[in-house]
Amino acid sequence: MNKIIITGNLGQDPEIKALQSGSKVAEFSVAVRDRYNNEDRTLWIPCKFYGKLAETIEKYLSKGSKIGVEGKWAIDEWEKDGQKRVRNYILGQSFEFLSSKNDGSQTQSVPPMEDDLPF
Repeated sequence: MNKIIITGNLGQDPEIKALQSGSKVAEFSVAVRDRYNNEDRTLWIPCKFYGKLAETIEKYLSKGSKIGVEGKWAIDEWEKDGQKRVRNYILGQSFEFLSSKNDGSQTQSVPPMEDDLPF
C-alpha cells in the first residue's frame, strides 16, 4: 500500500502550470513539524495535484494556508547533463482546507478525483 497523509502549512504560493491538454497542475511544499532526537524540526514535503484539484488549489490556497494532504509517494526520474536526477513528492489525491484563504477558520474536505490523474 502506498498512502501518505500530512498536515501543515504551504511554504509558498502554489505554482500553477497549464498542461498541453488544457488541464492544470499545482505544485507546492508543505511545512510539516517533526520531532527527531528530542528536537523539533520542519520537514518541507513537495506536493503535486492535477486537474480540478489543482484549479481549486489555485483559487483558494496561498503561502501560509493550513492544509491536510492525502496522496501517494511518487518519484520522477530523468537525466540532465549526463547525470541521473530524482525527485520525490506526494502525488495528491485529495486535500482538506484547514484554514480558508480569507479568515483562517474554515475546514472543508475536497474529495479525490481519480479521473484527473495523468496516468
